[in-house]
Amino acid sequence: MANSSKNMKIIRDSRRKKQQLYRRRKIVAGVLVACLFVVICLLVYSLFFKDKGRPQSSSSSSSSSSSSSSESSSSSSSSSSSLSSSSSSSSSQTSSSSSSTVTTGVNTEFFDNTAFIGDSRVEGLSYYCGSDIPGASFFTSRGIMLDGVTSKKVITTTGGQQLTMIEALQQKQYRKVYMMFGVNELGWPYENVFQQHYETVINAVKQAQPNAEIYVMGIFPVTAAKSASGSIYTNEKIDRFDARVKAAASACGVNYISVRPALVDASGVLPAAASSDGVHLNAQYCYKWLNYLSNHS
Repeated sequence: MANSSKNMKIIRDSRRKKQQLYRRRKIVAGVLVACLFVVICLLVYSLFFKDKGRPQSSSSSSSSSSSSSSESSSSSSSSSSSLSSSSSSSSSQTSSSSSSTVTTGVNTEFFDNTAFIGDSRVEGLSYYCGSDIPGASFFTSRGIMLDGVTSKKVITTTGGQQLTMIEALQQKQYRKVYMMFGVNELGWPYENVFQQHYETVINAVKQAQPNAEIYVMGIFPVTAAKSASGSIYTNEKIDRFDARVKAAASACGVNYISVRPALVDASGVLPAAASSDGVHLNAQYCYKWLNYLSNHS
């Protein structure tokens, strides 16, 4: 009987140890799963959301200005309906106050009946300079890539209608169209695919604006610090992709214009004073950009 009791105790102790070991393994497994989830989230953020072209201090993801009225808002309208940001409309008063300390010297009439389309870099141009060129329309979106220009409905009319950039551009005929894309696509692995997509967008713009003079703006560099901070937003890669932009413009028979001369320093990169994040221009340099266009296009 004593042996039976002793055996039962051994069995119970063994079971207890196994249960404790099982619980510990569950805890360790739970911790490992949680760590793996955090790592995956960080990778997804760094790949798809970080530095997707966010304009400094801008509160909207796409904006356009009215061509049928003299409003100084940085939101744009078509001839039939006013177009505003895809997430919220820009405030012209905020834009005006942000650039009030900058000497502009903008040739306002030069940009009458002109459309700008592009990513967050062009959105910054709208944010800081839009109130000085009320005759221009802006169709922009943060993080937009070439493969979404004809398919993603990133422009919202005041009536709530969702439009792609090309659909928004078709709402009226413009005298000139300026376009810039490319910084968000720097992570694309194939430069020839990038050029193919750019040519598709250029041809879509030509079809939407058959009588307009079209200018494809080259990709300007980032700051030296930004270029050295990673493997995607490097000035070496920007140079290669910009060569593809120029080739696409030539293949489609439209104008290519580099705005680098107005923006870069003696070493050929964006000065640190031009941008707080190394990618997007501040008000002073947005006006340099705009004035360069008025003098060279």
